[in-house]
Amino acid sequence: MERFIYRLAAHHRIDDVEGWMRRVSLRQILTWYAFWQVEPFGDDWTRTAVQTLFVLRALGQSVDESFIEKFLPNYDPNRPMTEDEINAELTKFSRRMRSE
Repeated sequence: MERFIYRLAAHHRIDDVEGWMRRVSLRQILTWYAFWQVEPFGDDWTRTAVQTLFVLRALGQSVDESFIEKFLPNYDPNRPMTEDEINAELTKFSRRMRSE
């Protein structure tokens, strides 16, 4: 629900979300949420990616479903580091800091 509230605030160009939340009623939030279930907003990147995928396929391009994820601005092609890898990097960093 928090993600929806921030998306709603961004949609209305509200920069003080906490202040706005003190002024808005729960009924208003739930009404907006019900509207969003029928008519989604604020997910423009994903919608654009899906539309682009369909256009490319209609033009005969072979495009797999991973295109949508890769289209998004927060896409990171690197796999997440394991906890062991993170610890190894932190150890290397710590050794470098001590040697300086």
